[in-house]
Amino acid sequence: MRKTTITTIICVLVILLSTACGDSNGGEEPMYTLGDLLDIAHERRLDIIANRPTHEQLLELTQGREPETIDLTLFVSDNTGQAITASEAIEDVELFFMALRQIYGPYIYFGGDAVFVPVFDEIIAEIATHETILPFQLENILLHALSPIINDNHFMLGSNWLGQNATFFTSTVHFDRDERGFIHRESGRVVAEIEGRNVYDVLRLSMDEQGNIFYSAVIYELGPVGLARRNLSVVFDNGDNLTLPLEQHQPAWRPFNSPSLEWVEDVPVVTSMSMGITVYGQFSVEYAEAFLSLSDEVHNEPIVIVDLRNNHGGDSLLGSRWLYQLTGEIVPLNLTELHRLTYEEMMEQWQISEYHDPRGRDFNSLEVYRYFSRVRVLDNSHIMAHHVQARTIIDSNHLIILLVDSFTRSAPEHFVDMVLGMGNTLVIGQNTFGAVINRGHSPLALPNSGIFLMFGRAVRIFPQGYFAEGVGLAPDIWVHGDSLAAALSLIGNNRDE
Repeated sequence: MRKTTITTIICVLVILLSTACGDSNGGEEPMYTLGDLLDIAHERRLDIIANRPTHEQLLELTQGREPETIDLTLFVSDNTGQAITASEAIEDVELFFMALRQIYGPYIYFGGDAVFVPVFDEIIAEIATHETILPFQLENILLHALSPIINDNHFMLGSNWLGQNATFFTSTVHFDRDERGFIHRESGRVVAEIEGRNVYDVLRLSMDEQGNIFYSAVIYELGPVGLARRNLSVVFDNGDNLTLPLEQHQPAWRPFNSPSLEWVEDVPVVTSMSMGITVYGQFSVEYAEAFLSLSDEVHNEPIVIVDLRNNHGGDSLLGSRWLYQLTGEIVPLNLTELHRLTYEEMMEQWQISEYHDPRGRDFNSLEVYRYFSRVRVLDNSHIMAHHVQARTIIDSNHLIILLVDSFTRSAPEHFVDMVLGMGNTLVIGQNTFGAVINRGHSPLALPNSGIFLMFGRAVRIFPQGYFAEGVGLAPDIWVHGDSLAAALSLIGNNRDE
């Protein structure tokens, strides 16, 4: 195949993260190279490492937990919707609260007793005003009380998720960046402020399908958004104003397909729309092994595009093994997981240990598992493992371009997190979904009402400013249009003829 060489960086970066060549005045289009983009991505990865939580911050999230005494076998029910007495409803609520307090991973993260005790007192007081109550009424009471507290897209209460989702709004008006700050490309005017917002949060490094690089406005809102348009007021350093219109971003849904490899313009494109589960949510070892095998097929390629758009979840360790088979490196996560189970208990839960490894490596090793998962085990109020020390970025001999969108949810977000700790990589597309703070658990049911529950024991802690539940992980480059077309254009534009 025809190999791609990264072109020599022809810009002199006058300040950190600056990528513009020339003056960017009067609509002049500056030149950006792949090397520039990788430099910016590298600086971002250094910043992620620098903002990882300290050992003391992690300890704060372990304080005040009761020993686990709850009997989970109590969480079964044969109620199919019949009314129950107020006292039976209160029994359910008290059992629910005990489970949250003892085993729900983010309990302390979301405020602990100081937040949850008053809320459950109010729930019980409201129930006490009824003689009988229907399960759907009790579910609505719980949902109304807990939704403002719990933002967890793996927490299911009845038929509802207790998590928020972000809606994004974007503009394709081009800006550039140099030592002066952000410059409106068409007029050459320097941005002084964007009213009511942090300009560095709004203007993101962006790309279109032709591989043209610029900065553009990207904002998001949580919850119902109403109208599909927004306006931003941009103030320039000469006092002039610009009203910048933004349109609601509509992610493209694609039909589900099993893992695949195709060659597009001499570039291997690995596509995976799940991390080992079928479209019906059932785990498939066949799917998992098919995805793992593709890493060996592209092992000798200098460039690999990995398409995780519309990837709806599965086993998070699958991505760890895929990267290990591709690079020969154990790529750690940037997040830290706090968990109350022992390593041995967690090992029993991972389906990944059942997979065939194409290279014959032993992935049942406890030490390898610890590196892959970056789990810190909790025992009551103590972290029973040393917090991982500061590390360097993992080098990659491959140029890995990872495609993501707002349908990239849960387990594939771990893959994104690992790639954001690697050199010679770019994550392009749109923000991921944001379903990582916790993970799923075996379903439970409140015994009297039969209300369905699902929530996990772990809590994932992220570097400051790096991730928010429902907002997701930001790409290195926001793409306006189709991310695969943009990636291929970027590679084509940087071929050394």
